[in-house]
Amino acid sequence: MSAWKYGLIAALLVMAVSLPYIWAAAAGGATHVFGGFLLNPIDGNSYLAKMMQGWGGSVTFTLPYTAEPGKGVFLFGFYLMLG
Repeated sequence: MSAWKYGLIAALLVMAVSLPYIWAAAAGGATHVFGGFLLNPIDGNSYLAKMMQGWGGSVTFTLPYTAEPGKGVFLFGFYLMLG
């Protein structure tokens, strides 16, 4: 196969993978904002928050919205490491 056929196949694959995201972003209209999660959208932003704590240098997880701040525990290490 020639190089342009590989390029065409790659371009079609990228477009096919992008279509669900484009459709989801357009489906919300002006009243909703698409967060970029198609799988498990309810917990998606919590994963980003855990990664943000890891990006800040934390190796322990703390709940940011509590009445009394805790000292943190080693929990969700995978997401902290991704940050």
